[in-house]
Amino acid sequence: MENDLSFGDRNLEQALLDLLVKLTNISQHHQDLFDSEVRDKMAQTVFHGFLKPTESFTVPTDHGLSSIEGNLLIRDSLDSYIKEASALATAQGLDFHRRLDAFQNYKVKIVPFSFAYDSFFGHFMARCFDQDGNQIQP
Repeated sequence: MENDLSFGDRNLEQALLDLLVKLTNISQHHQDLFDSEVRDKMAQTVFHGFLKPTESFTVPTDHGLSSIEGNLLIRDSLDSYIKEASALATAQGLDFHRRLDAFQNYKVKIVPFSFAYDSFFGHFMARCFDQDGNQIQP
């Protein structure tokens, strides 16, 4: 596997940017997108769908928003991101930590809001996971 993933990173950055744009647009009409419960559910969806793919995983319909419409918009946005990002990461042979780096990329932000991944998903501490995405017990 080649160490320079600039071509792939650019594509992963675009996939992340597209997701952040979609979520920013959703948040304009669904302010509860920033609630802790919603953020936690979205983070778990990305974790099991992209970072450490779980076999037969499907993006849930309910992410904790107060409206069905908002939940469906989130589901569709996350599903689209997970499919694109997973295909790119798999093609490049990225392990858990490289996928995590691609997802938790502070270079990708929504201007003028300065929204980055952590605005919607919180943050996973890389040192708490092994190379396969299993949580390391202290």
